[in-house]
Amino acid sequence: MPQPVVFAACEKIIVEQGTNNISLISLLQDLTAHLPPNAEGEVKTAQSWSVFCLWQRDSEADAEHSFEQRVVLVDPKGVAVFEMMQAFRMQARTQRNVGLVNGFPISLAGEYQLVLSLRVNGGEWKHCGTYILTLKHAPAG
Repeated sequence: MPQPVVFAACEKIIVEQGTNNISLISLLQDLTAHLPPNAEGEVKTAQSWSVFCLWQRDSEADAEHSFEQRVVLVDPKGVAVFEMMQAFRMQARTQRNVGLVNGFPISLAGEYQLVLSLRVNGGEWKHCGTYILTLKHAPAG
């Protein structure tokens, strides 16, 4: 099965046209948000952000299979906030998968987990990594 070489959350991703190299801009780790006064229910930021995963073939046999990647954002209470899935094939030695996310939940401060899993289409999910994002609320005023 392919292995994740890079798994990260960032503000944006740039692909250089001449070399096809990837730049991850502003890796997200420690976030600070201003919670609106009297906010009720789920509150999200308006800013979009990206999830990047670079997979590498474990063996030539990986080229014969279709895979599904799943990324789940889990809040500090252990609740899945969103899930994104992407199907892909390992036609080259590496495979880049990018997900664009609109907004980040800010109602609950604490440690969020971005959980990466992989499976051969229709198979069992295998946990491949966890990326931690810590959200703090800025003092009011």
